[in-house]
Amino acid sequence: MSLDNISNFLIESKSRLFSAIEKINTNGSGFLVVTKKGKLFGTLTDSDLRRKILDKKIDKNSFVWEICNKKPKYLFIKRKNLEYFADIIFRNNKKIDFIPIVKKNKLVCNIIKRKDLYDSDLLYDFCTLILAGGKGKRLLPITKNLPKPLIEFEGYPYLIQLLNKIKSYKSKKIYLSIFYQKEKIKKQIAENIKKDELNNIKFLEEKKSLGTAGSLFMIKKKISKYIIVLNSDIIFNINLNYLINFHEINKNFLTIAAKDQQVTVPYGVLNFNNNNNFEKIIEKPSINFLINSGIYIFNSEIINFIKKPKKIDMPELINQLRSKKKKIGFFPINEKYIDYGSHQNLYEAKKNFKDYFYYLEAKK
Repeated sequence: MSLDNISNFLIESKSRLFSAIEKINTNGSGFLVVTKKGKLFGTLTDSDLRRKILDKKIDKNSFVWEICNKKPKYLFIKRKNLEYFADIIFRNNKKIDFIPIVKKNKLVCNIIKRKDLYDSDLLYDFCTLILAGGKGKRLLPITKNLPKPLIEFEGYPYLIQLLNKIKSYKSKKIYLSIFYQKEKIKKQIAENIKKDELNNIKFLEEKKSLGTAGSLFMIKKKISKYIIVLNSDIIFNINLNYLINFHEINKNFLTIAAKDQQVTVPYGVLNFNNNNNFEKIIEKPSINFLINSGIYIFNSEIINFIKKPKKIDMPELINQLRSKKKKIGFFPINEKYIDYGSHQNLYEAKKNFKDYFYYLEAKK
């Protein structure tokens, strides 16, 4: 890593977490070196940050020093065979991808990246299932003759842009479940995806609607470690490597990407005690919820849970996994996200598409 861009990987310990989130999204590494007056203070990863927010132990106005790792691995710049010692650290701890390099007074001067040391990108072993079979009833009359995934943004059908994004993450295979107006979807893909890339896309053609989870049955054989499942009407700029890394570190069977949603009650709310005596009135209180984004990552064994082709929606499948005591986790979305399944959201998505769809080339 050159000194020209190291500032994108440094953050002061007294900075607020919203600044850390912004920097992590900008540098695309999922990692920051935390400094105090330029000296090494700690490190902060995207996974640690999201986990703490999810546990409600912090919020975005908390300070970086409150949650960073204050005992990070580091190396001195004058040490001979610097790469040799970095290699030892990387091989002994697979979760470390960056090592700060410091001067004698612990001033941070550089960073060694795992992928640079081994001169190759470390790619995750996953395939993707995009759910594109819905009728889009909330968007009528637009969807009467046009499948929802083919609605255009910036002059191109969204499904084509989504496929290009997924391809950039080197997904082993992209499965596309289709049902409603499926021939139109197949035609658009044939016209807009390069011929040599079509082999990586497999259509799962539903004879009858299988819901939001039933098409997992049609993935007949395990070809990767993980399966990312996502709705075709969600526009997001999440770096999917962060999602996979979070899933892996937490050893989940299923991880659901969830967005924090604040709802404000437009009235004064009355509080009463158990004896029905008035206690207080709260004017226009706000309540926070975690809402399902429509982005999931499963261990590939999920294909063994659906024994026959039947309609099953994701909530039902998730409840089945819970009853079987499979570990289910939540990945907090800090980035921009919107589903364009309603007229109001479609208007917002078209107006600010570049903000919602911006993403970095996916390299771990």
